[in-house]
Amino acid sequence: MKIMMQFHAMPEEIVDYVKATSAKLNLAMTLMSFRPFALREITGELSVDDFLLDDADICMMLTHGKPNLSVNSAPQFYQLNPGAISLNIGRLSEKGLQESGLSFVSQDQDKIAIAKAVAATLKQITKAGVVAVNPRSGAEAQFRAHRYTDGAKIGYEQGFKI
Repeated sequence: MKIMMQFHAMPEEIVDYVKATSAKLNLAMTLMSFRPFALREITGELSVDDFLLDDADICMMLTHGKPNLSVNSAPQFYQLNPGAISLNIGRLSEKGLQESGLSFVSQDQDKIAIAKAVAATLKQITKAGVVAVNPRSGAEAQFRAHRYTDGAKIGYEQGFKI
């Protein structure tokens, strides 16, 4: 089974979502950064500051149980932690709010049930349907599956580029 959800959310909303969901489903949180690759298990309180790592791309990995962290790359992490749920975190900067994404792939029925619960919780805090506008041509397209939070909408209305 594969789950993929793209959405826009403010960093504070992502922190609240991850904290509540991981506590409710008893999930371990591991912060993965790229260039250079690094892992950090979150054992205490998660905060927005955890996402601000020198402009690195950040991914929150959610696993049922303690993950195997003896890896040197993202593919190794997925190999040694099958069924991990990946939450790519879009950054908020002077350039605007980047897209976030939730993804999961597994055939394990127990892990599928957990991933479905994680996705259902994300659907509860987001709305579906956006209009994308090409900044060069002005062409518009409907994306019914793309999701956004109230905070992202307010940020957009206040002038954040999305």
